[in-house]
Amino acid sequence: MERIPVQKLAKVLYILVLIALACNIIAVYLVPAVVLVGGTQRFVAHPEWWGGLRGIAAAWTHGWIWFSGHEWALTLFLVFAGVNTAVILWQARRVLKTVLAGTPFASENAVSLRRAAVCCFLIAAAALARRYGHVYAAAGIHPESCAPYREEDLTVLQTLSREEKVMAIGEIGLDYYWEENPPKELQLVVFRDQMKLAEELDLPVIVHDREAHADSLSLI
Repeated sequence: MERIPVQKLAKVLYILVLIALACNIIAVYLVPAVVLVGGTQRFVAHPEWWGGLRGIAAAWTHGWIWFSGHEWALTLFLVFAGVNTAVILWQARRVLKTVLAGTPFASENAVSLRRAAVCCFLIAAAALARRYGHVYAAAGIHPESCAPYREEDLTVLQTLSREEKVMAIGEIGLDYYWEENPPKELQLVVFRDQMKLAEELDLPVIVHDREAHADSLSLI
């Protein structure tokens, strides 16, 4: 069946998104080496400084020992932003795939767009905290936005929480007020996982509790 103009455009965008995703993954892989040599210009101009692929790999395994405090923070921020960008591009790929299949209004697109929006917010929050000295950030999965929930979500949160200006895990908790909120069982799992993460990182928590006092107190 002949594709309509929108699908032809979606095909081009799909290819561009895949190219951008590949470039993004390569850029994330290069981050520690680029930070170690002092920036992109030096990285390109002096390949002998970083020793090719072995040098890049060494930057990942040993660079954390050589980094200063500023280099630590910069590397974590760039890697975090790169990972979130990869997630955004992957969600764009999923949406474009439904357009190509002729099902642009599939319910899964709502999930993909929400994930992309959360990643955009996380990048913006981390950048704002880094830009302004008096601004600090908290990172967490809000109970109203905790579905769908995957192990990778907690890994991303852990990476962000190691940013030097992230001072707390939050806003996290339970919200039983709205009927359209994720199931209580899922909210409890997400809340419990984030409380464990806060304990591991020795960070305080910002708790959201609405019509869920008994369960919130039992977890705290």
